[in-house]
Amino acid sequence: MDRTARSDSPVGAEAVIDTPAYYDPNDLLLTPQEVARRLSINRETVYLWMRKGVIHYVTVGQGRRRPRKRIRTSEVARQLRESA
Repeated sequence: MDRTARSDSPVGAEAVIDTPAYYDPNDLLLTPQEVARRLSINRETVYLWMRKGVIHYVTVGQGRRRPRKRIRTSEVARQLRESA
């Protein structure tokens, strides 16, 4: 896991967060519908895979009722490599 300092950490203290080793800072964040189109699968399959942990996602924003879930393009590429 890569360790990165957060900007909201107190002076002199460095907060550490874990990011996946395959994380690319240039990744785009895709909606589940965009991922479904790229993988040629049903959108509901993407949500099922997200629940099961097959596809890793990030939550964007602080919505409590309906959090926005996005998938990195590197995650979609990984899924394509594994299915080939």
